[in-house]
Amino acid sequence: MKAIKNKTYYNFMRVLRMMEKKGYDRKTAEELTRQIFDQYESNPAGFPVLALVDRVLTKSEYENEYR
Repeated sequence: MKAIKNKTYYNFMRVLRMMEKKGYDRKTAEELTRQIFDQYESNPAGFPVLALVDRVLTKSEYENEYR
């Protein structure tokens, strides 16, 4: 998979679909996607965008852990 370096509409939608595949609804997926890009833009030398996506728990894992 090609690395994501810029916040374009296409890349935003790619990450959004990845979040939806993890079980989040559209609104929550948009919020998480924005947070991922904000985190990447604040420190581009840190984790790549796709690594940040991988670190997000699935919805079921999150509910089991924190509820």
